[in-house]
Amino acid sequence: MKTFQNFILEKMINVFSIEEKQPFLEEVWTLIQKSYAPIGGTKGFGFDSKESFIKLIPFWKLLRKNGKVVAAVVYRDRGGRKLVAVASDGSPEGRQGIIQIFKEELSTKRSFFEISGPLLKFLFNNLGEFFLKDNAISFNEVSEILRSDTIFEVEKDSPELKMFPSLSKFFYQREIGGHLHTKILLGRPGNHIIFK
Repeated sequence: MKTFQNFILEKMINVFSIEEKQPFLEEVWTLIQKSYAPIGGTKGFGFDSKESFIKLIPFWKLLRKNGKVVAAVVYRDRGGRKLVAVASDGSPEGRQGIIQIFKEELSTKRSFFEISGPLLKFLFNNLGEFFLKDNAISFNEVSEILRSDTIFEVEKDSPELKMFPSLSKFFYQREIGGHLHTKILLGRPGNHIIFK
C-alpha cells in the first residue's frame, strides 16, 4: 500500500512544448534508447536524434519518482493519439507506472498503439488475456487504420501465434526499417492530441 509520503514523491506529468520537454530530454532519451537497444533500437520510430525527438514527438507522459523519470510514454498524432515508444528504468515503480498508463489508455480508449515482443508479453502477463482481447483491433480493421502501410497476414507457424494463440486473429505484419515485424494494434484511433 502506498503511504502519503510515497504519494507526494511520485507524480505523473504530461509535457507538450519544447520548453517543457527540455529539462527531461536527457533522461527520457536515455530511457528510450536503453529500452529499445535489445531489439535493434528506435529506427523507424519517427525520430533519429535528440533534436528530432523533442521536435517531432509532440506529447510525452512521464512518471517521476523522487525527482527522477522512472517511466515514459511518448505519442505522435497520426490518425489520432498514437503511442510511439514506451520505456521504464526497470524499477518496480517504473514497471507499475507503465502498467497503469496502458490500463488507463485502453480503458478510456483515448489512444492506440502497436505492440509486439517483450512489451506484448509484459502487458499480457500484467493486464491479462481478456483485457487485451477486449481492446485489440482485428486484422481487417487494422488495414483500414494503417492505410499508408501494407500489412500482411502472419504465417501459421510464427512464434507469436504459438506463444499467444488466443490473440491469433489480431496479429499482422508490416515492414519497419526494411524488416517484417509482427504486431497487434490496441486501443482506438481518432482521438487527437489536445495541446494544453
